[in-house]
Amino acid sequence: MARRHGSAIASTVTRRVVWTLLLLLGLSRAARPGEVADQPRVAWTPFQFAIWNPVQLFNERTDVYGLRTTLFHGKNRDVWGLDFTLFSNTARDTYGISLLGLGNELHHGIFPIASESFASWHHGRIDTGNVTGIQISGGAVGFVGIVYPVVFGYYAAVTTQARDVTGAQIALVGERCRRLTGLQAAGLFALAQEEAQGLQVSVIHNRARGTGTSFQFGLANVTEGKYDGLQLGLGGRTTGNYRGAQCGFLLNFADSTTGVQVGLINMASQGVKGVQIGAVNYSKRMTGLQIGAVNIIPEGGLPFFVGINFSQSF
Repeated sequence: MARRHGSAIASTVTRRVVWTLLLLLGLSRAARPGEVADQPRVAWTPFQFAIWNPVQLFNERTDVYGLRTTLFHGKNRDVWGLDFTLFSNTARDTYGISLLGLGNELHHGIFPIASESFASWHHGRIDTGNVTGIQISGGAVGFVGIVYPVVFGYYAAVTTQARDVTGAQIALVGERCRRLTGLQAAGLFALAQEEAQGLQVSVIHNRARGTGTSFQFGLANVTEGKYDGLQLGLGGRTTGNYRGAQCGFLLNFADSTTGVQVGLINMASQGVKGVQIGAVNYSKRMTGLQIGAVNIIPEGGLPFFVGINFSQSF
């Protein structure tokens, strides 16, 4: 009798322990990062494998906490951990490291009007999710053309994109994001469509739009909007108000600048508060100093002077 009584007590304790663990598990799921109280709960998994969505181990409503690996294309809600694919993965938010073998965006065009395609890439919609951490990708560029009698051809490029990047976005060919807080480093070109807070480094072209503080290092650097920072390369161009230093060895162009322009040719269509140093310096108005062979301030005290010119008209 005592043995049966003890067994009943043990069974009761066991059931209570199990129910307690289930309750704690439910509470932990309710407090899981990224889940909103008024949204239905979603499943999660420590491992996901996909060939091409929906051909994947778990459906796209599943969160991944651990490792997601994909051959061609996978889709999930949120990914926390390591995300690896040869081609393209989709997630609302990625926290951790995202590795793309080629990239997740294809753009193409026809020469000699390829610049139109490149412009559409600059302004096109970004459909991928946010990245908090590091996004690293390869990329590919191809071109088929005819040189005679005119240059004509077709090009295609695989690049990398993310909506908002907090951390680092690194690509062999090119990359773009909506907002950048951190680092963009690309082999050819880097673009922040709305805002950049951090560093852009590429071989050819850096571009930041909107507002922010951006340090750009590349052959051609462009900011559009209100920016503070540094441009260093063969050429720099700013539209809007720029505070900082433009160091373009060939040409610097700005609407208005507060700071320093250093280059072979320096131009400011509205005015400069600071210093221009170069062979040819031009500023419509100026509060500061020009040092160069040719110095032009149309609305200054001396509209033209050789060697040094200064003004307090802006």
